[in-house]
Amino acid sequence: MSSVRKRQQKRQSSRLPAVWRGSVPPANNGERERPEHGVRDELRISARFLSGGIVLSLLIVLVIFFGTDIFYVKSIRLEGSQYLNEGEVFRYAEIANQHLLWVNPEQARQNILDATPLVANARVALGWPPDMVTIHVQERLPALV
Repeated sequence: MSSVRKRQQKRQSSRLPAVWRGSVPPANNGERERPEHGVRDELRISARFLSGGIVLSLLIVLVIFFGTDIFYVKSIRLEGSQYLNEGEVFRYAEIANQHLLWVNPEQARQNILDATPLVANARVALGWPPDMVTIHVQERLPALV
C-alpha cells in the first residue's frame, strides 16, 4: 500500500493549476481585467422551446391526418378481376368513407367473399394515398357465359 500512497502523493505534487491565465496586462487604474466567464457567442435554444416545437408539429400532423379527407377511403384499386368492376367490389367490401386506420382488411375480405359467389378468394392490402386500398380478387370461372 505504500506504493499506492507514493503514487497519489506524486500525482498531487505534480498537478498544475486548473486555470492558467498567464501574464495579464494591468488595466488603466492598475487593476487586472477580469475575464468574462459564461459568455457565449452562439445561439442557444431552450429545451422548453424545442419540446414545445415538437409538440406543436405533432399536433399539426394529427390535425392533417384526421381532419382532412386525404386519408378517408373514397375508392379502391382492383386487381385480377375480369367480370367484376371496381364499384361493385368497393360496395361489397363496405369500406366507403372509413378512415384508413379504421379499415380492417380481414373484415373487408370476408365481406367480399360473403357478398358474391363470383369471387373465389380476395386479398386486401392497405397502403398510403393515392392507392390506399388495393383489393386483389380471384374470380371463379363461369360455366356458362
